[in-house]
Amino acid sequence: NSMNVPKGIYIWGPVGCGKTMLMDIFYSCSKLPKIRTHFHSFMLDVHSSVHRIKQESSRSVLGGSGALNPIPKVATTIAQKCNLLCLDEFQVTDIADAMNLRTLFAELWRHGVVLVATSNRQPENLYKNGLQRSNFLPFIDSLFEHCHIVAMESHIDYRQLGVPFGNLFIVTTEHHDIEDVNNQALKVYERLKSIQTNYSDDPSSVHTHGRTILVPHHHYGMCWFLFDHLCHRPLGAADYIAISKAFHTVFILSIPKLNLARKTEARRFITLIDTFYEHKVRLVCTAEAPLSHLFEASTGSYHDSHSYRALIDDLAATGLDNIAEASIFTGEEEIFAFERAVSRLTEMQTQNYWGRR
Repeated sequence: NSMNVPKGIYIWGPVGCGKTMLMDIFYSCSKLPKIRTHFHSFMLDVHSSVHRIKQESSRSVLGGSGALNPIPKVATTIAQKCNLLCLDEFQVTDIADAMNLRTLFAELWRHGVVLVATSNRQPENLYKNGLQRSNFLPFIDSLFEHCHIVAMESHIDYRQLGVPFGNLFIVTTEHHDIEDVNNQALKVYERLKSIQTNYSDDPSSVHTHGRTILVPHHHYGMCWFLFDHLCHRPLGAADYIAISKAFHTVFILSIPKLNLARKTEARRFITLIDTFYEHKVRLVCTAEAPLSHLFEASTGSYHDSHSYRALIDDLAATGLDNIAEASIFTGEEEIFAFERAVSRLTEMQTQNYWGRR
């Protein structure tokens, strides 16, 4: 009976103010059948289920008349597993997610699933300036209907208050270029290798969704990559989750300064940090700039480039309005999400974080 289903809670506020901690305390106390996961992981599972159902449907239906909408079936499966769904870092940047959420959560709420979510975005700003956002707006109305909206207003990022564990984010200086700081990080890697004795597995590759990611430098739960190997190649959350499950300590070397011209790499890096943080991966990095200056939000050179102008012209020809103001071109989502990544990277350098796993 929908009359007996309580409203959920959508907690939003600035980075590092304690949203996830509150949700996790609530989750640990609840006795209901429950699921707690990161929004990235949740949507990956949804997309995988949609793909599987479509494949099964194409094999079982002859003639192909009428396309099956798999979302209700996916929602039913989720509802059979839980009455309480806790999602951390609720954010909508992908058009496929935006188009699916309305139907997915309508079905989940119809089944009586209670949503508790955390986000840096207030509901009205979810998928802000996204493509075809008008199709997403009914989901926001439903979110207000089914959840209490709670704003955590804090001017303190508690992740910034931890005691540093050491120099784990090594930055180039006037006298030390990226090769120098990479060598410095690799000396730390070799020291850790010498004391790493309690990890049985030493995989040279990880596998996910039919793909194999080679790990050329590895040692019993530890590994190191160049930034381009992880963020310049077409990898995503599923790949980073696979790495997180296989390795407890990861070194990422040669992180460049990121800007809108490298927006794709920046987005992958943000996803990587979110995933490693969620799985408590210990991280050591080398970079061309300190955290506070790692992402450059200036749009000048990017918006003046030939490739940008050609893309805008091509999309405008399809009839899309105000295409240049879409968040995928302004970089607004990346700027917003990078604040969270910087906050998390700061905590990932503390004694408390390194002692969790």
